[in-house]
Amino acid sequence: MSILDKFGVQKCTSLFEIPEQGQHLILDGDGLAYTAAAGVAKLDTALRRYEQQVLSWLFLTKCSTVSVHITPRDCAKANRGKLQTVMPYQANRQGKIKPALLEPLRDALFEHFSMHPQITIFRSWDYEADDGMIIEHFLNKEALLWSPDKDLRVTPYPFWEEKQCKVSALADRFGFLREEYTESGTFKCTGRGTKFFLAQMLMGDTADNVKGITKYKGKLCGAKLAFNVLNECTTEHEAVNLVLDAYAWNCQNPLPEAYALWLLRTPDDTAIKYFESCGLTRSNREQLEFYKDKIYEALYETGADL
Repeated sequence: MSILDKFGVQKCTSLFEIPEQGQHLILDGDGLAYTAAAGVAKLDTALRRYEQQVLSWLFLTKCSTVSVHITPRDCAKANRGKLQTVMPYQANRQGKIKPALLEPLRDALFEHFSMHPQITIFRSWDYEADDGMIIEHFLNKEALLWSPDKDLRVTPYPFWEEKQCKVSALADRFGFLREEYTESGTFKCTGRGTKFFLAQMLMGDTADNVKGITKYKGKLCGAKLAFNVLNECTTEHEAVNLVLDAYAWNCQNPLPEAYALWLLRTPDDTAIKYFESCGLTRSNREQLEFYKDKIYEALYETGADL
């Protein structure tokens, strides 16, 4: 018996006062599913936990409606798993133990909230929840987005800063980089906007098993080097061409890593479209033209010289 059953908690809606005319919230629902399903034996309990978490975020952010994005089982994930990336996309997640009710919970969410006045569940079998949130945010620029996933910080529109309990937005999509440190003193490169995406093109993303650039001018490129290289760039044009120049110097196709890291702004968006909007040099236009037909050519090519 869970603690919710013990104390007779049947509904969550009466626990929170939700504004009638508040902002719309775009919410990452994948992480909520893990916490709602963890340590419970009954699907009804997991669903109540999930609803309570969603309503808590509505209450905290003072929003009145919310769209919750989830990644369903068997999602194609924008075909990222077929990319010829340095390392297999999200292969580091294979074999990890998940809560027993995780998938049944995800399967039940759409029907459970189908008639809910404030909560709408969004899912796609073509792209991930991260993509869905960015696509919705570009359609509804006044909405507020929250996710604990650092990748979602690419959005230039209102974003909920959990640590500061406040909303931040960018003056332009390029954004900024910021240095932070873990409790043990390890350097972290964080930021907002496309500048952070470009930093990931260099340092990679360990959460999704994306290597990034294998060498930056002959050196392994971690968070500190990526920060130092890009932090002084003041324009998106400069930063994009710097990153693509580095890939060319390294004789490495930049597109598989870019496609793995780039979050879609529209269902037909690509990383190439983003790069081409930034004013590429002639050499980088030629580089992308050469590589663009080789993105999905083969299965993974694991890096032997990392």
